[in-house]
Amino acid sequence: MASKGEIKWTIERAKTGRSKCKGSKELIPKDDVRVGKITKSPFDEEKDMISWYAVDPFFEMMGRMRKTSKKIEDTSELPGFDDLDEEAQTSFAQKLAHFWERQLTVTKTKGKKRPKPESLDDNEATEEKPKQKSKKTAKKNPLPTYPSEVEAWTTPREMVASVIIRAKAARIKVPEDDGKARMEVGAILMSKKDGDSVDIGVVLTELHKKYKGKDDKKMEVACEANRGLVEAFIEIADYEFKMKDTMRGISARKTAAAIANATTAITDGKSAMKLENVGKTSGGRIDEFLETGTMEKLERIRES
Repeated sequence: MASKGEIKWTIERAKTGRSKCKGSKELIPKDDVRVGKITKSPFDEEKDMISWYAVDPFFEMMGRMRKTSKKIEDTSELPGFDDLDEEAQTSFAQKLAHFWERQLTVTKTKGKKRPKPESLDDNEATEEKPKQKSKKTAKKNPLPTYPSEVEAWTTPREMVASVIIRAKAARIKVPEDDGKARMEVGAILMSKKDGDSVDIGVVLTELHKKYKGKDDKKMEVACEANRGLVEAFIEIADYEFKMKDTMRGISARKTAAAIANATTAITDGKSAMKLENVGKTSGGRIDEFLETGTMEKLERIRES
C-alpha cells in the first residue's frame, strides 16, 4: 500500500482490453504491456488508486515529471517485471535505457550558450577593431583541504594503517611499497600529533601535498575527501558502458555525480544512501571502499 504522497509502480500484461491509458486516453489491448502508477486514493486513505499507462505514453509521462520526483531508473524497481516473458522484458529494458540516454544528452546540452548573431551594422562590418592580446595566466589547482577529523591517539601501527587506507580511498598516491608507505605516513603522523590526539584531515592534506592526488584536473568534487569514491564509480560506469550495459552504466555515473556534489565527507554507506541516486547496492560498495580502499567489483573489472 502506498503512503501519502508516495508513488509506487507495477508492470504486467493487460488482463483484459478494458483498461484505458491515462496518457493517450486510448484502451490498452489485452496482453499488451502496461505500467501502473500507484498512489493513495484522495477519497479513501485506506485504499490505493492505480493509473495505467501503455509503454510509450509511460515514458512520455516520466519525461514530464519534476526533477525531484522519483523516476524508474532500473527494471528492479518495477514489481512484476520478472514475471514478464523474455521478449517483453527485453523490449521494455531497451526503451528504459534509451529514455535515460536521452535524459543525459539533454542535461549535457542545456548549459551550452548560443553563438551571438553577427552584427548587421555596415560600419562594424568594414571597420575592424584591433585585437587586444589577452594575458593568459596559468591557473593553479588549489591544494584540497580535507575535513577535520580529530581522533584519539592509539598506537603508531594502528594509526598508520588507518591513514593509509583513507589515503588510498582519497586517491592519494602513497608509495606502493608497504614498508616505505608506513614510514612516510608515520613521519607525518608524528609531526602532526597534538598530545593524545591527531587531526587526520591535516595529515591527509599533507600527504596530498607531498604525493599529489591521482588525476586532480579530471573532475570537480565539492568535498575532496570524496574524490576516491567518485572516481571508483566512474571507473565502474565506464566498464558497464564498454560492456554495453547502458542501464548499469547510467546508474553508476549518477551515483558518482551525487557523491561529487556532496559538500561533506561521506563516512558510511547508510548516510550516503540519503543522497539522490545512491541505492542500497552502492551504499554497500561505499562501505567496502571506505574500509579497504577498493571494491570487489573494481578488482574484478581490473583483472578482466
